[in-house]
Amino acid sequence: MRPEHMTADSWQEFPDNRWAYHHMDEVLDTAVVSRGSGPVRLLDVGPSWELPGLDDELSALLTDGLVVLRGSQIVLERYFNGMQPASRHLLQSVTKSMCGVLVGQLVQEGVLDVDATAGSYVAGLAGSAFDNATLQQLLDMTVAVAYDETYDDPESDVNRHDRASGWKALRPGEEPGI
Repeated sequence: MRPEHMTADSWQEFPDNRWAYHHMDEVLDTAVVSRGSGPVRLLDVGPSWELPGLDDELSALLTDGLVVLRGSQIVLERYFNGMQPASRHLLQSVTKSMCGVLVGQLVQEGVLDVDATAGSYVAGLAGSAFDNATLQQLLDMTVAVAYDETYDDPESDVNRHDRASGWKALRPGEEPGI
C-alpha cells in the first residue's frame, strides 16, 4: 500500500523509496517495453551458494533483490521487501551495466563499432558533449559534462532535471521539459 505521507518529491527518499522502487507504475507514468518476439535464453539453476549470514546482511542493507550468475547458471537468488522473481523494479544506475552488456553483444555481432562516435549513431547528439565521443569512451565513462548532482540542493542540475522530466513536482513558475 502506498505510504500516506509520500509526495511527488519524496518517492526517491528513504523510507518512501522502499515502496516506490517496485511500484513505479503507481508513482510515475510508465510504459511496459516488450522484450520482443525473439527467443528467450533460459538460465539454469546451478549449485546454490550457501553463504551464512547473507540474508541478514542483505536485509540490513535494505536490499530488495539479488541474483548472482556464474556463466549461464543462477547460483544465488534472494528477494526481500515484498519483491518476487517476476516483480518490476526501478534500476537506475544498474541500467548502465545492462546497456554495457547489450552494447557488448552488438559489438560482437558487428552491429556497433566501439571506435565510432556516438554522434554517428544518434543524430540528436550533434553539437553536444557526446557528439564526438567514441562508444568506447562512453562505455568507459571517461566523457564528462558539468552536472551538479547535489541531491539536497533544489537548484542543482539533478533536481532541476528531475523536475523537468516529471520525477519531482515543478516549483512555482517552472514549466515541464528541459
